Amino acid sequence: MSPSPRAQRSFLFCRIAVVSAGAVAVCGVALASATAADGPVITPSLGEVAGEYTLELLAPTSGGVTANALGINDVGDVVGISRPTASAQPQVTVLWERHGDHFHVHELANLTGSQFSRGFDLDDSRTIVGEAFNSGGNSVPIRWTDGGDPEQVASLNEAGTGILNDIDAGVAVGTASGAAVRLADGTATTLPAPEGTTKSAAASIAGDVIGGTVTIGGILTGAMWDNGQIHLLQTPAGASSPAVAGVADDGVGVGSVTVGEKQIPLYWNADGSYGRLEMPVIADYTHAAAKAVDDGIVVGYAAKFAGNASFGGAAVAWGEDGPVDLNTLVADLPEGVTLQSASDVNASGQIVGSATTPTGSQGFVLTPVEKDEPDPTSSPEPTTTPGDPSPSISSTPQATKSAPTFLKLSVKGKHVRARTTRAKLSVALSTPEGMVPTGTLTIAGKGIKKPRVVTLRVDGTAVVKLPKFKRKGPKKLTVSYSGDDRVLPATATMTVKVEKAMKKGRR
Repeated sequence: MSPSPRAQRSFLFCRIAVVSAGAVAVCGVALASATAADGPVITPSLGEVAGEYTLELLAPTSGGVTANALGINDVGDVVGISRPTASAQPQVTVLWERHGDHFHVHELANLTGSQFSRGFDLDDSRTIVGEAFNSGGNSVPIRWTDGGDPEQVASLNEAGTGILNDIDAGVAVGTASGAAVRLADGTATTLPAPEGTTKSAAASIAGDVIGGTVTIGGILTGAMWDNGQIHLLQTPAGASSPAVAGVADDGVGVGSVTVGEKQIPLYWNADGSYGRLEMPVIADYTHAAAKAVDDGIVVGYAAKFAGNASFGGAAVAWGEDGPVDLNTLVADLPEGVTLQSASDVNASGQIVGSATTPTGSQGFVLTPVEKDEPDPTSSPEPTTTPGDPSPSISSTPQATKSAPTFLKLSVKGKHVRARTTRAKLSVALSTPEGMVPTGTLTIAGKGIKKPRVVTLRVDGTAVVKLPKFKRKGPKKLTVSYSGDDRVLPATATMTVKVEKAMKKGRR
C-alpha cells in the first residue's frame, strides 16, 4: 500500500525528535488546518481478499457461555476470552494453540484474587499481552509467556497500573498514567508527544510503527509513531473521536472516526494523510470501523450501532474491490451462525473475530481457500527471489513414508531492503501420492537471530514473516520440514537477495 501522491494530498505531519517551541507552533497550525478542511481524498491501494474461506468456531472453555477471538499471530495461534456465565465476571484469557488442522486449548490463569483478565494479542512466540483486574479491582498490565502463569508488568509506572494493548516480536505497547508507552526487554519508555499534550495512548504495533492517539488542547487526534517520531493524523472536516485500531509495518494505519453521529472507517498513509474506506452496504448497518490491517487486507465490521456489533453487525474485509461481508465468503456457513465482527488478520490472510451461534457467542477463524490447488503429481522447481540460481532440497528416504516436494518456496515482493522490509516467505508442500503434509517448518540462516518455527496450515502451506535484515547482501536460508507419521522430513535452501536500505526523504 503506497502513500498518495504529494501533489494530491493535504496532510498533517509532525516530526518530533526533540520538542521545541518552533516545532510545537508549526504542529498546532497544521492541526487546526487539517481538521477544518476536507481536501482531496485518495482511495487506498489494497490487496486481494480471498474468494472463499474455511471456518473454524472457537467454543467457550469449561462449559462456558461466551467466547471471543481477539488476536492471531503469523503461526495461526489465537488469543481471546471465555466466560462461564452471562455476567462480565468471571472472565479468563484463552490461548488456542494451532496444531495443523486443530487447536490445543489453554485456559490461562488469572492473577491471584482476581476474576478478570483479557488478552488482546500475541506474537509468534505466543507471548500474550492484555489487562487484568488485581485483587483491589484496579486495571493492571498483564503478560503470559507461552501459556504460562500470569505476570503483572509493574514497570509501566510507579503504581503498577495500566494496560498493554498489542505486541509484535516481543515489543509491547499500551497506556499507563495517561501516557502511551512502549515495553521492550522489560524496560518501559514513554512515547514522545507535542508540548501541550495532556493524554496519549498506544493501541497497536507492527515493526517500528505504533498507532494511537494524543489529546492536545482538549482535541483528540490520531497519531502514529515511526522509530520514535510522531505523525499526527489528518481527518475529514467535522470528524471527531479518531481511533487508530491497527497499523502495518510499512507505516499505514486503519481505524475510524465519527462524522455527525455516524462511525466511518478510515485509512491513514505513512505521511499522515487519510483515505476513506468505502462504507459496506449490509442490512441496516449504518456504522463501520476498521480494526486491523496486514499485507493490504483490512478487516473490521459494519454495525447497527456505533462501536458495537453485538446488537446487529457483520464481519467485513476491505480489499482492492472494496468492502465485502465475510459471511458471504464462507463455504457452508452453518445455519444460525453469523460472523459479527473481525478483530485481527495475519500475514497468511487468516481472520479472527466474534460470531453468534445457536448456543451463544463464539470466536471464529477464517482461513483463505487457495484459488489454484497445486497438482500433486507434478514437481516443479521452487521459485525464489532474483539472485538464487538453484535451491536445493534433500530428504532422508524411508520405505514406509512418502518424500515431500516443495512446490513453492518464494519471497513475496520484488525488493527486500536492509532495515526496511520484513520479507514474507511462502512455502507449499505436497507429496506424489497426494497426501497433505502436517507438522512444522523451521526457518534459519544468516540474519535470523532466532529460528522461526511455524505450523503448516491444513493445505500444507505457510507464510512466514521474516525479521528485517540489518545488512545488504545475499542471505542463505534453510527451510526444514519436521515430517509427520506419513511424510518424511525434508530440507530446502534458498538465497534471499537483500538490497541496500533506501534513505527516507524529508516530507
